[in-house]
Order: sequence, then structure tokens, then C-alpha cells
Amino acid sequence: MKRVTIRNVAELAKVDFSTVSRILNSSFENHKYAEATIKRVKEAADKLGYYPSAPARAIRTGKTMLLGLIVADIGNPFFSVIASHLDNIIRDSKYRLVISSTNENPLRQEEHIDSMLSHRVDGLIVAPCGDNGFEKAYKTGVPLVTIDRPLPESGLPFVGLDNIAAGRLLAEKLNNYGYKSIGVVIPDEENDLTIQSRLKGLRSGLKGIDISIQWIVKVPHTSIKRNKVKIVLAEKFKTINNFPDAMVGMTNVCTIGILEALGDLEYNLNISPGLAGIDDFTGAHIVRPSVSVVSQPLEKIAFESFSLLKEIMNSDTNTVKNSNIRIPPLWIERMSLPPRK
Repeated sequence: MKRVTIRNVAELAKVDFSTVSRILNSSFENHKYAEATIKRVKEAADKLGYYPSAPARAIRTGKTMLLGLIVADIGNPFFSVIASHLDNIIRDSKYRLVISSTNENPLRQEEHIDSMLSHRVDGLIVAPCGDNGFEKAYKTGVPLVTIDRPLPESGLPFVGLDNIAAGRLLAEKLNNYGYKSIGVVIPDEENDLTIQSRLKGLRSGLKGIDISIQWIVKVPHTSIKRNKVKIVLAEKFKTINNFPDAMVGMTNVCTIGILEALGDLEYNLNISPGLAGIDDFTGAHIVRPSVSVVSQPLEKIAFESFSLLKEIMNSDTNTVKNSNIRIPPLWIERMSLPPRK
């Protein structure tokens, strides 16, 4: 079956094909058409199953109405929720979202950026796992915003959590609830500025108060290796004679790993360590004990990243004054960090 063309619609509606183009693309501000003509064209298009050509519209307008979102790990609830919020937010502006995941692979990041550029996206939002591909994006002039992980040396616009404040807030809650010693679980990516900042904030918040870090365990980085996170922690727990008062995860993957490993030890709030983490996750309020977390306001991050990207897209120079936005963290109180007497 041959693809329906704009000329087929014009023949059925008995109008010129340029009339069909203007009506179906809502680009007839300078032309006046009778309501009957507009109705006839739309009915003809519906009957034939015709859709306007997006590439043709892009050539005519210079816009594809596509935005690219490149995340580090779509399996991580943080990124999937961000994607969902962004998709909802941009609809009012008639944009559509194209999503890809790098799996924490810088080479794949470069490939995805190349692909997004070849599809002429109007703007890019990237959670980077390195700086691969950004030079190409810069040369094309495509408006771009980074999220979650800043690349300070690049000068790229950034929207994300104030990670130092997140670490400090976690320390404050541990102190308020009477905990004296903690075990910390972090991803094994030593160059991850996000993790460094969270740990820095935690250490800063612990200064001057009577809480010690009993140990720090490094685990695999991505949610794809979540089973390995549990295995690493389970092996660690087997060697511990005296657990700290509480354990904290520096990411949601770390916190989930702690919870799963403790579950194998028949975790019980009355005799087991307290548990908290940075980043909320799906099911954190359902599992028992439900997990207290320092949360990122994901909808706020999505809104601010699109607002900044839109501001850059509307700028003649693709630059804006306030291009580094840090979002304050939130504390979500649940059951896993009960006050210690």
C-alpha cells in the first residue's frame, strides 16, 4: 500500500495542496479559510490516514519540536522519574521528548549525542558520565543543559541537587535522632563530583557533633549491577561483629543494596541499625521498614532544567546569566531511622 501524500488529501478535499499544508500545520495566520474548507481538509486527511511530515515541517520552520534527554542509567528510578516529569512539563510547549541511556559509558554518551544532533533536536538535557560528545554539541550551537552531575570545567549550564546541603541534612537528622556511629555506602566512582559533594557535606555536618563514621564501603555504580551491590554488602556484613548505630547510602542504589543485604539477616528495627539514604526510590514507602531519605525534588529539577533550556533556546547567543541552579534537598521521614534513646 502506497503512503498517502498531501496531494491525495488535496484531491479528495478539492483544494490546492498548499491549502492542505497550511491547514494541517496550523500555519495559515496570513490566510483566511472558511470553516467549511478547514473541516473538509481535516476530514479528508482523517479518511485517508494522512499525517503531516515532521521533517518537511522542520525544514520549513527550522524546528523539529524534539528535545533530547540523555541519562546515565534509565534503570535508576531517579532518571526514569525525571524523564516522566520532563515529558509532562514540555507537552504544554508542544515539544516531544527523545530519551536514551548511556549505561555510564562515556563512548555511548558520545554516540547518543551524535544521534540526537543528527535528528536535529532543538535542545538537549544530559546527565553526563564524562565530557565525551559535548564539544561536538557546542560546535553545532544546540542549546544544552546538564542535570544531576555538574561538569564545572566545561562551563555548561547545570541544574541539580545541592549535594553538599544533602549530606549536611543527613548528618543533622542522624544527630537529632541520637545516632553515634554510622556505616557509609558509596559508589566506586571516585571522580563522581556528586558523590564527592555528598560525602563532603556529610563529613562537614558531622564535625563538632558526637557521631563517627565507623566504615565506608564502595560498591558497583549502576542499577544494572544492583545484585552485585547486595553481594558486596552481604560479604561486608558477614565480617562485622558490631554494627554501627545506622547505615546510610549515598545514592538510592546504595540504600536499596543495604536494605536487601540486611533483609538476608532478618532485619529488625528493634535490634538492627537504623537506615537512611540520599535519593528517594520507588517502593521506599512500601518496604518494611519504610526508608527515610534525603530526597531530590525531581519535579522541581525537571521544571528548572526545561525552563533554563527554553531560556537558552530563546537567547540570541545561546547563553543566560543564571546557568547554575542548585535545588535544596528535602527530608522524607519514614520508619527506618527511629530516634535512639
